[in-house]
Amino acid sequence: MLAGSDDTAEIYLNPIDWYTDNDVDLRAGVRVVRVDRFARVVQANDGTSMRYDRLIIATGSRSFFPPMEGMWPTTRR
Repeated sequence: MLAGSDDTAEIYLNPIDWYTDNDVDLRAGVRVVRVDRFARVVQANDGTSMRYDRLIIATGSRSFFPPMEGMWPTTRR
């Protein structure tokens, strides 16, 4: 997707309609700037704030590096 060869819809686990159909308020591309766990409210960088019952913050993933010779530098002793 970053290279522009894939559609953005391909990066989601489910079709976009699935989130609405399952009462999930997906805010892709919005950065949360404050979480008030006691009041159960999040504030976003776009000026919105909302209450939540359950909050999932997706922060990224780990990359898989296939085993390839020369991938990692070796330490000589």
